Amino acid sequence: MGRFARVLLASFVATALTVSGIAVPAAGATADPFTVTVDGSLNLPGGDSVNDAVDVHVTAAEALTVDVELVDGAGETVRELGAGLALTDAEADGTFTVSVAVDVEGLDAGRYTVRARQSDDPDAAAEAGLAVAPTAAAQLSLDSSSPDVFPHADGYRDTVTFTAAVAGASAEALPVRGTLTVTSGSTVVETWSIDTSTEQSFTWDGLSDGAVVAGTYTVTASVTTADGTVLTDSTTVDVRRTEVESITVTPDGGSAPAKDGYRDNVTYTVSAVTSTGSTLPVTGSLTISLGGTVAKTWALTDTAAKKFVWDGRIDGKLVPGKFTVTVTAAGPEGGGRTSSFGMTVYAKSLVTIGATARDGATVQSILADPGWGGTPSRKATQWYLDGKPIAGATKWAIPATSAMVGHELTVKVTATVAGVQRVGTSEPVVVQPGKTSEASLRSKLDSLIRTLPGDYTVTVREIDGGKRSVSINGTADREPASSIKIFIAWAVYKKVDQGTLSLSTRLSSGLTVEQCLRAMIEPSDNFCAIELRNKVGLAYLNKLIDDGGYDDTHFWYANGRTKVTSSTDLSDLITNLVLGKLLSHASTAKLVHLLKTQVWREAIPPGLPDDVVQASKPGTLWVSSGMTETDVAFVWGSKTRYAIAVMGYNGATIPSITKISKLVYTHLQGSFPNPFLYDRQQMVSTAGVTLRSTAAASGKVVATYPAGTQIEVIDSIRNWYYVRVAGKLGYMLNTSLTLRNPIG
Repeated sequence: MGRFARVLLASFVATALTVSGIAVPAAGATADPFTVTVDGSLNLPGGDSVNDAVDVHVTAAEALTVDVELVDGAGETVRELGAGLALTDAEADGTFTVSVAVDVEGLDAGRYTVRARQSDDPDAAAEAGLAVAPTAAAQLSLDSSSPDVFPHADGYRDTVTFTAAVAGASAEALPVRGTLTVTSGSTVVETWSIDTSTEQSFTWDGLSDGAVVAGTYTVTASVTTADGTVLTDSTTVDVRRTEVESITVTPDGGSAPAKDGYRDNVTYTVSAVTSTGSTLPVTGSLTISLGGTVAKTWALTDTAAKKFVWDGRIDGKLVPGKFTVTVTAAGPEGGGRTSSFGMTVYAKSLVTIGATARDGATVQSILADPGWGGTPSRKATQWYLDGKPIAGATKWAIPATSAMVGHELTVKVTATVAGVQRVGTSEPVVVQPGKTSEASLRSKLDSLIRTLPGDYTVTVREIDGGKRSVSINGTADREPASSIKIFIAWAVYKKVDQGTLSLSTRLSSGLTVEQCLRAMIEPSDNFCAIELRNKVGLAYLNKLIDDGGYDDTHFWYANGRTKVTSSTDLSDLITNLVLGKLLSHASTAKLVHLLKTQVWREAIPPGLPDDVVQASKPGTLWVSSGMTETDVAFVWGSKTRYAIAVMGYNGATIPSITKISKLVYTHLQGSFPNPFLYDRQQMVSTAGVTLRSTAAASGKVVATYPAGTQIEVIDSIRNWYYVRVAGKLGYMLNTSLTLRNPIG
């Protein structure tokens, strides 16, 4: 029934209840000897079968006789309903009842009272109200089969049925005719014709112009009776999409995937709430990721609650960290929902292999309590190589040999923790090349250096893998040429980090600190090196070096001495720089970028594969004993990262350093087909540039060139680079120049 019809009916029922009421004693009568109740109300006219008669009931607790009459509003008796009515037959509940009927014929509309008096005691009386309503009006009601409709064709409330019914109308008022209309705002979505004497039903598919448009729609029935009376009623219906309203994923705890029985797996429960309240087909997934790496994913095909078990690993490996668990699902009509949370995977384990497992090292098994609450007590130990037990390897430690290199080493331990025996197996570690490989590399370098012109000191320090380290006279202090400028750059950025210097500070030349840093590193400008060295001061520079533990490095520039360093200090410095141990994150990024994009990449870089990233600082200087050639680089190899520093003197050559670089890379990483090719035209213009005869804006214009011009850098005077372009020499401001083929 529609809202309008329900309001009318409620009003009528409220009136009827007020009239017929619960019986009360008459004035001056004895209280509650019996009660009078009336079943309803009467409607005029009589003979139309609409509330033409009503029953009156008199109920007493004991047998007695009553007289019943109908009294009008003025207190006058208008009808005797019964005299000497006997209440003598007991009901099942022990009460006594008599009933009489009241007919509407002969009565006028209004309020009446039904009064009963005890025949032998007229003072004992009870009464109840009775309403006689005027002629009943025709009524229209509109009902819907459901408060909502889901138009997606899956059998669940795909359609909704509206029923318009007419009641209380006289024969002369029938049939009724009109329309049933579905609207959204002022837009008519659907309409039907009504022509009925009783009721008529209409089915709607919930679509608007063939599409699902979710929202609340108004349904209105409007008819006119045969005698001209207009009747209306309305209701609403919600059009809803068949979709996922929410989805959640809940873990049963954290994850410590080590194989020891302590939270080795984690179970995720995925549950969803749908618009229909039923299981829906969906497109979705449960995904576990670490950064940009997907550790595990499962497809979701419906919204039924499901459980998924993850072993906490990425490709079978335990990778501790903060993982993101994300569940997504979209129902048949879209409405995709997503939920996610962070979950930590711990490296907690009953047993782990300590330090780096490398050839020549003693590898230890370390016990710990992952969370049971006790100190482990070792009972038994067994070491394995590639899953097979190593004979006799039942102690807490084992020596790693060259035969183990490249193979997986694990250890299984039985221990008692908090009174309970536990068994755990460590994560496998690959035995890395170590002592044997270092000896081999040292021998190869010695053999190579004996064939090269000049003398060389070499230091190699591997950061990952077996952490191999080789030094050929690495602590011998030598003239470093321009490689020493990396120490000056460190001191400058250190003062910037300390807040005692700014990159925007102007130097005596008028350039900023940042502009001079670029010139000092990119083309290895000496003028800016002197300015920056003087700006930080030799005392600060040497103290920074001494405090850093670089024992072979010092600056004098007095009494005929200038500067010295060693290949070991250079390799340690660039390693600590790249690893973020020397400067702030921002300063580290700036200096490493300068080292990646400096133009003199003709010593160590050509000994590397073409696509390998490196950051380097070479140096070249003629001294009385012959040419000094140096280079220091941090290399992001295909297998491991490493630092290499080579210092050549007494007639050393750049190609010799390249040969040393190639030997080291091949030994640590493996052979490669395509080496980096150094291009003499190192830079390219990013905009129109001008070639001048002198290093000044007032210098005579030699030529102008467009963006994209290839340029060979030969030397520099601060930010004026001495260059060769298409055979012409001159000076060019560096503001529109960039490295042509950067590595990294």
